[in-house]
Amino acid sequence: MVNVNLLTVDEEGNRQILFDSVELFLIGGSHECHLRITDPSVSSMHCAICRQPEIATLVDFGSWPGTMVNGRFFRNGILGLLDQDRLQLGATEITVRISVEPQQTSEPDEEADFPDWEDDVRPVIESEDRRTVGLATTKLVEVVKYGKTTVISFRSRGIPRSAFINDFRTELLELLETCQTELLGVDLLDVPYMPSALLGVLSSARLRVDELQLYRPSSNVRRILQAARLDELMRITDPPSCLE
Repeated sequence: MVNVNLLTVDEEGNRQILFDSVELFLIGGSHECHLRITDPSVSSMHCAICRQPEIATLVDFGSWPGTMVNGRFFRNGILGLLDQDRLQLGATEITVRISVEPQQTSEPDEEADFPDWEDDVRPVIESEDRRTVGLATTKLVEVVKYGKTTVISFRSRGIPRSAFINDFRTELLELLETCQTELLGVDLLDVPYMPSALLGVLSSARLRVDELQLYRPSSNVRRILQAARLDELMRITDPPSCLE
């Protein structure tokens, strides 16, 4: 797991903050935030830094005027962070220091290449109690499989419009919690591009599961994931048999 050390400069002077016990470090004006910034241009839940095994990412929640990253405007999305990156929120400047703990290596389990897929495959629109299956209100995706392993697909439905993103995020996280999902698979066939809001939803979902896999992304989506340095968090792999 990466260690993140934040060096802040604000009206109160210099502070050093090390967080190594939480995976999602909240920054904003609310008392619920780990780093509270009382500035009129900083929203109550402005952004967060996510710690993962080999990477740290910045998640901006979309409030105006966003977050400055190395002098460049960034808003409503997620971005991989590097050591010595500089963030600015209002009058507060933050220098990010990142180090990676050495990991013990173990022999790979050849039989655990891919989880077993259960026979129960049911689209959400055929469920009698669709709220227990999830994603029924907005009908944005098809739930191909649900349980410890959950697979969703956009299948010619297009990507969620911005007006529905919050509903999509809420219902997806409810589905993962209800099913106690450990592995989430997302089929991106027919998804030509990946807007920042959808990346934010998948980033939120990644924090709730042990693994997030992406199937059949377009070349454009692949480039976006690589540019944001998220291809290590959201592993691209071959689709399972339930998507055939």
